[in-house]
Amino acid sequence: MSNDTSGSSRFYFGSDHAGRELKDVLVAHAKNRGFAVEDLGTYSDDSVDYPDYAEKVGRAVVSHPGSTGVLVCGTGIGMSIAANKIRGIRAGLLYNESTARLARQHNNANVIAMGGREISPLQAVTWFDIFVATAFEGGRHERRLEKIARLETP
Repeated sequence: MSNDTSGSSRFYFGSDHAGRELKDVLVAHAKNRGFAVEDLGTYSDDSVDYPDYAEKVGRAVVSHPGSTGVLVCGTGIGMSIAANKIRGIRAGLLYNESTARLARQHNNANVIAMGGREISPLQAVTWFDIFVATAFEGGRHERRLEKIARLETP
């Protein structure tokens, strides 16, 4: 399966206004961990449309195999829906430690989404670290990801 993101060291970050503050925390955390980081916005609290940033991050991830996207909006739901419309993206919505691990382990997610109005900075950095430290398990999950990829063809 292409886009194996385990061991990824390049991250693309994006958020809308509701997720900007948490995104900034995650960007700083990733930089402190020594990862290559590109912040694709937004950079202010002015109202913006989350699909624009989901698209920026999703297209960057698809263009740079092995990279990972991190998206933050109010709940993470809108960002994950929008990102999953881009062929080659497997965005997982993180809402606890288990989903942070399983998004990588079973789904080999190449984008993660979180809710800036729903979780604390400590939860966000903990879940980010769990996701990054987890490897894709392969095996039966590989077959399932291939079936998901086939859904992307017209």
